[in-house]
Amino acid sequence: ISPFSAHVKFDPATHEMFNFGVSFSAQHPLLNVYRFAADGRLVYRRRVPLPYPASTHDFALSERFAVFYVSPLILDMATLLGGGTVMDALSWRPERGSHLLVVSRESGELVRSMPVGHGHCLHLVNAFETGEGLVVDLVEFEKPLYPEYQVVPDLFTDTFRGHPVRLVVDLARGAIVRRVDHSYDCSPDFP
Repeated sequence: ISPFSAHVKFDPATHEMFNFGVSFSAQHPLLNVYRFAADGRLVYRRRVPLPYPASTHDFALSERFAVFYVSPLILDMATLLGGGTVMDALSWRPERGSHLLVVSRESGELVRSMPVGHGHCLHLVNAFETGEGLVVDLVEFEKPLYPEYQVVPDLFTDTFRGHPVRLVVDLARGAIVRRVDHSYDCSPDFP
């Protein structure tokens, strides 16, 4: 058994399906990356090391890459196994930093991992490749949204601002060469 995210992605050109799941081991956390052929056959499941057991929720696909924004929202499995709730088991550790992981769609192997600040990203918007590099669009927050998911009528009563961000990545250098923070006066979540 291995974890499988709810945010599956389909390539409209190849009809392949891609997905991921996180193994929340405290000592050896892993990102399981999956590729399925158009007929549903599993092409691969690769395990990519994570810097910490991150509660990663979504990813984006470009023509050649799967892109993950790994935020330091850390899940402690011991708390869950001890009877705690998911909310009890999650801790926000911004001092650990956030990371952008770029994985080859062809092989499932890690291409690059690079620091991307100290923010939180629940959902990515898009990823595509240009002559300038790999472009990644996402919504970034100063901290996770999960505490705002409360029972109605208290749902999102004390939310905070997030904003769209565009990152341009030079994969040869392993660096974010341009970052554009778009001003936005609302609190977006699901782009």
